[in-house]
Order: sequence, then C-alpha cells, then structure tokens
Amino acid sequence: MLSQWGYAVPAFAAATVSFLNLILIYAWLTESLTEEKRSQMTEKRPAVTLNALLVAFQRPFTDSILITRFFFGLAFAIFQTIFSLYALVKFNLTARDTGFVLTYFGVLSVIMQGFLVGRLTARFREDLLVTFCVVLMGISLLGWAPAPSLLWLYIIMTPTALSGGLLNTLLSSTLTKVVASQEIGDILGLSAAVESSTRIIAPLLGGVLLQQIGTWAPGIFGTVMMAGISVYVFITIYNHPIVATLKQNKPVPVLD
Repeated sequence: MLSQWGYAVPAFAAATVSFLNLILIYAWLTESLTEEKRSQMTEKRPAVTLNALLVAFQRPFTDSILITRFFFGLAFAIFQTIFSLYALVKFNLTARDTGFVLTYFGVLSVIMQGFLVGRLTARFREDLLVTFCVVLMGISLLGWAPAPSLLWLYIIMTPTALSGGLLNTLLSSTLTKVVASQEIGDILGLSAAVESSTRIIAPLLGGVLLQQIGTWAPGIFGTVMMAGISVYVFITIYNHPIVATLKQNKPVPVLD
C-alpha cells in the first residue's frame, strides 16, 4: 500500500520498523541463560566455523535435518523471492495487489507457527510431520506451476504457507533436541546459515527459470526437488531410532 507514494517509501518504513525493533531488543530482551546455567556448562563450546558446518553435515540425523532444510528452503525461497515478478508476468498484478496476496500468505504462516504447531506436535511424531510437510509442499508447488487464475493461486498458497510455516519450526525444534544444551545456539546458527544460502541461490535460479522457460518452470523445478527430498526424508528421518528418544525429551548430544 505504501508503494503508491513511491517504492522508496516501503524501504524507509521497513528501516523504521527495524530501528524500533533494535530499541525494543536493547530495552527488553534479557539474556536467557542465567549465571547458574552458565556455570553448569563446563564443556568447551565448539567454534562456529565453516569446518563446524561440515562436521554437522557428517553427524547422524543432524545431517539429514540440515540437508532437508537446504533443499526445502531452496524450493520455498524460489517461491518467495520471485513471486512479485511471477505475479507481474503471469497476472499483471500491481505492487498493491501483490502485497495483498503476500499478506494472505503471511497470515496463514502466523496461524500455523503461532497456534497450530504446538497442537500438531503434541499429537503427532515430529518425523511424521516433517515427512508430511515435504510431500505437501511438493503437491502445492505442482499446483502453483499452472495456476490458471488468481483464485486458484489463493487456494494453492494455503498448503504452501502451512507446510512452510510448520516445517521451518519443526526442523529448528528438532535440531535443538539432538545436541547438547551448550551447542543449541551454535547449531541454530549453522542451520540459519544453511537456510540463508538458499536465499542467495533462489533469486538467481528462479529468475532464470521464470525468464528463460516460463512462469510454470519455478513450480515444476520445486516439485522435482520436493519429490527427491521426500524420498530422502522417508529413508533418513521417518521412523529414525532417535525419534523415540525425542518423544521422551532426552537430548542426544551428536555434536560433542
């Protein structure tokens, strides 16, 4: 909506919100680790380096989570980063109309992450939910590829937002349960780096697919990736022995 007064206005608005966020963090966000907890962490924390990332990829189960995060994140990031161009080419949407579509997508993600994740994880195993999410994302991207109308786009974005919101939360949650307590921050940082790398690749890859092949190409490419990662998840994550340990809330220190 702000773009009607110029494309610089949304950028300045975002900068203002970020600055306010910085102030709130400084004023209200306290350290989560108390001195008592810090004193209990006697083991030396591993350095957060590229080598640490490579080591994490070599550990059982952790490597499966990180590989899943990369390929799922790449397919999801292609959808997110080129959607505005896709909407312009496919449906000739204005910036304002595209904003409404993405707002709908964002509201669905908030509902999933804020209200449904806890209820779902309380009833179903995390490995089952992860498997379900990658399959659902593949189906939704396959539906995104043809998208004959804007109404169809709204419909198909529903499973896309729900699966994306659920899986991002699940993967981070699972990672924190399979490392020692003093390594949680490290593994989450490495996981965030893996996901961030997809946002480097996705705009370039998605832009090439969109311009050189067609508006259907990014969706088909994502579908193929999700088909492959679905098989991988079924083999390496679904019904893994560690899952039983996770249900008992016993951390498994795989990065010690």
